[in-house]
Amino acid sequence: MEYYYLIAFALLSLFVHWYVTREKETFELDDTPIEPLCKDMTPTKLFNIFDNDMDVITEVFLKYDIPISAIKKPKYYPHIASILYKYNVLTCKD
Repeated sequence: MEYYYLIAFALLSLFVHWYVTREKETFELDDTPIEPLCKDMTPTKLFNIFDNDMDVITEVFLKYDIPISAIKKPKYYPHIASILYKYNVLTCKD
């Protein structure tokens, strides 16, 4: 019976660790200032800049330490674009 408690505790611990780590990754983007030219960046605009090539986008995200999980939330796209603008990867023009 105590094995069930150990297994339940281990699974609960893994879930809590995953949840805290996931929140921490995207939270760092909230602290990134948004460049005025990049404030209107949308997922469609960003993907078009990279010709819809996920391999290139993933490579750029990894190179500049942008969490891959941020790609799921449109609110982070101006932050992502600002980081890439800072490193002269894109220009944030229409």
